[in-house]
Amino acid sequence: MRAEARAAGAREEHLVVVTEAPLVSGAEHALAQLVAGISDDMRVTVASVDAAVGGWVASHRPGAHTVALPSLSEKRDLLNIPHARKVLAALRPTVVHLNKTEVGGLRYFEIICHTLPNTRLVSVVHHVEAPGSFFSGLLSQLLARRSDAVIAVGRSLARELESLLRLPEGHVKAIHNAIDPASGFEGSRTRPHARPFTAGMLTRLVPHKRVEDVVCAVSQLEGAELLVGGTGPELNRLQTSVRRLGLGSRVHFLEWVEPGEVLDNIDVYVLTSKIEGHPISLLQAQRAGLPIVASNVGGVPEIVTEGVDGFLFEPGDVAALAARLRELANDDVLLSNMAAAARAAAARRPSPVEVATSYAEVFWPAAEAV
Repeated sequence: MRAEARAAGAREEHLVVVTEAPLVSGAEHALAQLVAGISDDMRVTVASVDAAVGGWVASHRPGAHTVALPSLSEKRDLLNIPHARKVLAALRPTVVHLNKTEVGGLRYFEIICHTLPNTRLVSVVHHVEAPGSFFSGLLSQLLARRSDAVIAVGRSLARELESLLRLPEGHVKAIHNAIDPASGFEGSRTRPHARPFTAGMLTRLVPHKRVEDVVCAVSQLEGAELLVGGTGPELNRLQTSVRRLGLGSRVHFLEWVEPGEVLDNIDVYVLTSKIEGHPISLLQAQRAGLPIVASNVGGVPEIVTEGVDGFLFEPGDVAALAARLRELANDDVLLSNMAAAARAAAARRPSPVEVATSYAEVFWPAAEAV
């Protein structure tokens, strides 16, 4: 709490961040950067459904607390609502930050938070996708209108969310994600002659990531290899597909690894998602000095400049993806120029401190009002 507020005896400022993610992905990386960078004057608690995810986020801030929340993702979980409210109310937050991976995420936690006294509710949306039903869309619209602030992690996502939920222009604030400039990724500077051209990605293995598209694209490039860092429910199916295509020696699933284990051993970064926000993995790839070939969705065009530091293609267009990878594999000058442009783009990105300051401008009014 700022000194003048503390001297006046105001309630201690307490930021509670809420996540129901079952594993660490880009949205949790963004949350960890925020937790690390927010003012030391604010007490921080990470409230999570998955203890491992909550502990990982909290580990980025010395002194941050963790608390376990019950799952509210299924209809059978609704009996847990009274317990969830009791847990959140006991924390007496001044600000609750809901870290949503999708528009309808954390819905029941959001309803609970609207009942907490003297609490500012900030809803942060990482992906924008049409709600599954009319009722779901209407509820998302009502909750967004009642929230004290709604944030999307990119300009295009903010406008898309306003359109989707019929919110007034300017209702959704855009705050981009950031990564630590001291991330330490090296990336491939000059490909060793002994190593084949290698593409790579860091991703959850779930259907909307469309990882099979890059597997098919790499199969069309003679001798090219693929490194995939990440795991998920699609892993077994993808491994079966790789074996069926005879790519067992060229496509490698590393499961969860440190980003550098992929980024330091590839020539180009690939993103094939059907839905995206402002992907942390692309920021990491640019920091590593890697050209990017990515699907033209969500906030991706705000990161990748077509023909300068990478290429964009329409999601699902495997032929276009393969053509761009082939172009980079066959042109070392183009690869080098795009790598330099990627590093330059990374240097222009806002720092985690700047991003945390933008969030603080949303959080602080709550502290002044309670």
